[in-house]
Formats: sequence, C-alpha cells, structure tokens
Amino acid sequence: MRQDDTYTPSSGDIVRLSTTLLVFVIAPLITLLALAAWLGLHRLEERVEAHKQEEIELIARAIRLPLSYALEFGQVGAIREALISAFEFDRVYGAHIFDQSGQLIASAGAGASANKLRQDRMADLNEATDRIGTFEQVRGEQLYSYFVPLTDAGGRITGILQVSRRGAEFQSALRQIRLWGFAALLSVGVMFAAIILVGHRWAIGGPIRRLASSMRRVESGARGHRTPVAGPGELRTLAEGFNSMLDSIERSERELAARRSRQQALEADLRHSQKLAAIGALATGIAHELGTPLSVVDGKAQRLLRRHGDTDVVREAAKAIRVEVERMAGTIRQLMDFARRNPISRAPEPADRLVELAVSALRDSSNDEGAGIEISGEGEPPVLHIDRNRMQRALLNLLKNAAQAASAGGLVRIGWLSSPDGPCLYVEDSGPGITDEIQARLFEPFFTTKSVSDGTGLGLAVVHGVVEDHGARIIVEPSPVLGGARFRIVFSNSDHERTANAEGKNPTHGNRRRPRPARAAKG
Repeated sequence: MRQDDTYTPSSGDIVRLSTTLLVFVIAPLITLLALAAWLGLHRLEERVEAHKQEEIELIARAIRLPLSYALEFGQVGAIREALISAFEFDRVYGAHIFDQSGQLIASAGAGASANKLRQDRMADLNEATDRIGTFEQVRGEQLYSYFVPLTDAGGRITGILQVSRRGAEFQSALRQIRLWGFAALLSVGVMFAAIILVGHRWAIGGPIRRLASSMRRVESGARGHRTPVAGPGELRTLAEGFNSMLDSIERSERELAARRSRQQALEADLRHSQKLAAIGALATGIAHELGTPLSVVDGKAQRLLRRHGDTDVVREAAKAIRVEVERMAGTIRQLMDFARRNPISRAPEPADRLVELAVSALRDSSNDEGAGIEISGEGEPPVLHIDRNRMQRALLNLLKNAAQAASAGGLVRIGWLSSPDGPCLYVEDSGPGITDEIQARLFEPFFTTKSVSDGTGLGLAVVHGVVEDHGARIIVEPSPVLGGARFRIVFSNSDHERTANAEGKNPTHGNRRRPRPARAAKG
C-alpha cells in the first residue's frame, strides 16, 4: 500500500464499543463473580455438610446416656426402646450397638457397617475415647455414620453406638445449593450486563451517536454546524475538541480565502503596474518623438503671425494652431511627468510663495474656466521641505481640476492650514463634489470623467505620485465652506521641524512676513 493511500475499514474490521465492553469488561467481571461464587458455594457446602453431620451427632448424644445405662445393667428392652426412639427423627436411617469386641448386639433400621466392626475402627475409638464421623459404602449405598463410645459409671467403654444417615440427603442439599447459586450467578451476570449495556447506550452511546451525526452533517457541507457538548467528561472533551477543530478549520479557510484574495489583488496590481510601465515607456517615446515637431509647428505659427498678422483669417488660424499646440504640449508634459519618477530635490519653500506661483501658472495657461480663485491661509505660512517645481506642478493640476469643477461663476480656494499631523496645503472648489464610486478610482492613471478632448486622466495620477515622493498624504473630502471637493496635502511634522531647524526659525513661523489676508483673484 502506498503511503498516500487511505485505509477504509471494512464492516468485518469494525468492532462496536458494546462488543468491546462485553468482551473486556462484562466477561471478566462475570468470570470474577463466578470464581467468587464457586468459592462461596464451596464454603457453603462445607457448612451445610457440617450442619447435617451435627444433626446426627445431636441425635446420637440424645440417646447415648439411656443406652449406656441400659447396656451397663443388661436391660435389653430398654436398649431396644432407646434405639427405636432415635427414629422419631426422620433424618436417621439406622441405629446399631456393638459390644467391646465390636460384635453387633442390637440393631434398628438399616445401614449397619457389618456384624462386627473393623479392628482399625475399634482402635480409633479406643484411642479417641470420643466420637468418629465418616462416609462409607454399605451394600452399594453411601451413608454417613457417626460412632459414639458407650461408657459405664466408671468411664470404661462398654459398647459402641452407630447412628447412620443417607448420603443422598447430603447430595440433594448440595445440589439444591449449587442450583440456587448458579441461578443467582446467572441473574447477577445478566443484570450486570444489562446495566452496563443500557448505561453505555444512554450515557456513552447517545453522545457518540450525536457526535457521529454531527460529523456526517459537516461532511455533507454544513460547515457551520457544531455538535452539542453533553455526556461524560471524556465525551464532552471530545465534542469540545471536535467543535474547536471545526472553528480552527473555518478560521484557516477564511485566512486562506483572504490570502488568496490578497494574492489575486497583488497579481492584478502587478499586471496593472506592468501595463502602466509599458504605457509609461511608450508615452516617453511618443513625447520625445512629438516634442520637436510641435516646437517646429509652434515656431511656424509664430512666424506666420509676424509676417501675415494683419490678415484676420491668417491671424485667427495661427492663434488656433498655437492654442492646439500648447494643449498637445501640456498633454506631453503630463505624460512625461507620469512616466518620469526622478529623485526629488528638496529645498525649503514658504507655502505662500508656492501657492502664488501655482495661481500665476494657472492664469498664464488661460485654463481657469472663468472661476474665481482665492488664496487663503491659516496663521503664518509654514516653510515646507519640498521639490518646488514638482509640487508647483501638482498644485497647478489640482487648480485646473478645481476650476473645471467650479466652472464659470464658481469659486476655487487654495491655501494652507495646520493640523495635528502636520502642515497642509489644500485646494477646494464650489463644484458638485466627488461621489464615492469616482473617489475610489480618482488617482488611477488614465481614469477621467471628462471627454477625450478635455483631459487625459493623468493630472491626478501625477499629483498622487508627487505627493508620495515627498512622503506626504493626499486626502479627498467634502469642502466644509464651498460645498464642493477639497484636496488636502498633509506633510509630516518631522519634515516641517527639520526644515525649521535647518533654517534657524520657529517651526510655526516659516518666514518673517506678515500674514497674508485672504484675497480673491480672477484668472
């Protein structure tokens, strides 16, 4: 059999617990009871035999004195009457008298040993001067005979009295005792077996059957089922162990499912990252290939304006060419920013100057969508340890998105504030806000809710990359004032304090300028 084979016992290999109890508990117990009963019966038989012998002895003693007196004075009639009186006891089979020489001189009933006693018997009686009881065969019949010496007034033995009883009476009594003993042993054995088997069925078999039923239910697919904890302590421990095993299996399955889900997610992320890496490499190549032609087109449009700018048709066409070229150049810059993750070059930068640069860049790009832009700060502007150019591009992308969300007549606010986690830069708008479904995919590359002509879906992905490169966090939440969306970039306190210490300034005061009041600017 191979090691990985599973052995399944056949019906012939299965031994029931009740059979095991019968063989290893009940049978040895009954054997011990039988041995104890046999010893008890043997002892009881000895006592019964002794009791019946004592009965004959008492009869012999009762007639001994009258017989001794009658034998001493030769009163034959009195001897005869004394012998006959022994038969008033129905247990006596025969009574006989022998003289000093062992010669039979008087007899009543049957069972006399012989007409003359054996010399060895006479010698035993003379030496013992007492009584002797013995079993003997007389004419093919077993008798119990009791011999008592008869003495005169001087104590001399004048004769021997023999009182006999049938041996069958002894055997009958013993058979009855054995029968009753066997019946009692059988009754006790059956009672013990019944008590043990019924007790096993109720106290052990029931919980085991419930446990087996629970196992079958779990095997059929009911993984949430748990067996009742009942019965003796060992079976309760077994049921608790079974339930604990099921709980452990369920936890393991959940952990495996979670790990499998995480593995699938990681594999999906890996495939997505590989796709993005390929797209980034492609985007970089395309951006390099398109950069030079676009510069040539833009230069041709500028020369066309200088030479033929007095013609309205040519002037409008040249301006339209330059606008589209700028839009394509912006798209190429986003592709380059997304594909290029160069190490950042940090330097201390006041938050208010960074904000002003971003707002100025938005005005220069003429991409404010007609929304009002307001700069607002909470307290002294902090000094941030950042790569100014990359963070400025990130703020510019946020401003463009906010201006598009607020649209004409709306309001966009940019500024700084403090939080327990560290200094923050924020951009918020009065637009419709962001739904949870969109927010979950907001920073995915190439994801956009705009039309193809309005966006590439790379702006927020670039923002997210810049923020991560700075070790900061970006939080998207509803604007508490304007009602639209608010993007909050949170820098760590450690970077803020390190910058302040390097500059020799108080970390709560980034520069010595007075706080800038909130102001509105039309892009």
